[in-house]
Amino acid sequence: MNKYIVIACAFFSLNAVSEELCLNLNAGHGGRDGGFMRDSILESQFVLEVAKQLEPLLEAQGIEVNNVRSADDYISLDERVDIVSNAPDCMLINLHAEPGSEGVYYKGDENRDFAKSIKDNLSVYIKQPLAFKEKAYRELYGKKAVYINLPLGDNSSPKSMAGALYKSVLRAI
Repeated sequence: MNKYIVIACAFFSLNAVSEELCLNLNAGHGGRDGGFMRDSILESQFVLEVAKQLEPLLEAQGIEVNNVRSADDYISLDERVDIVSNAPDCMLINLHAEPGSEGVYYKGDENRDFAKSIKDNLSVYIKQPLAFKEKAYRELYGKKAVYINLPLGDNSSPKSMAGALYKSVLRAI
C-alpha cells in the first residue's frame, strides 16, 4: 500500500510543477551522418527512436517537448545550436549512443546537479554504471543541459531506454 501512496504523491507533485516546463530533445547524428554502428544498430536511428518514444511520455506529464530532429535528416551542429538557443529557458537533453563512452556529461556548475540526478537514476534503471564528467560540448546550451551517451547493442531497446530516461528525467526535475 505504501508503494502506491509514494507513486501517487510523485505524480501529483510533478503535475503541479510541470505546467511551465519545456525540454529540447536533440537526437544525435541523422541523415548522411549515421554515427556509430554496433550489433547492426545505427546510432542515429537508435537515438531517434528513443526520442520518439520519450516525447509522448514527457508530454503526458505536461512537459512541452521540442524535438530537434524528428526524422532521419542531417542537421548540422551549427543548426542544432541555433535551434536550442532559441529556447534558452528549456531543459536540453542531447542523446547519443557512442560505444565505450556511455555516460552523462554536462557543462558548468549550473547543470551539474541535474546531470548527476539523471546519471544516478539512469544507472539504476538500466542496471549499468555510467560515466559522469564535465565536458565543453558546444551543443550544451542553456540551463539544465545534459549530453547522454546511451548503451547501444542487442541488450538495449529504444523502448526500454525511453522508459528509463523518462523516469530519470522526472526524478531530476
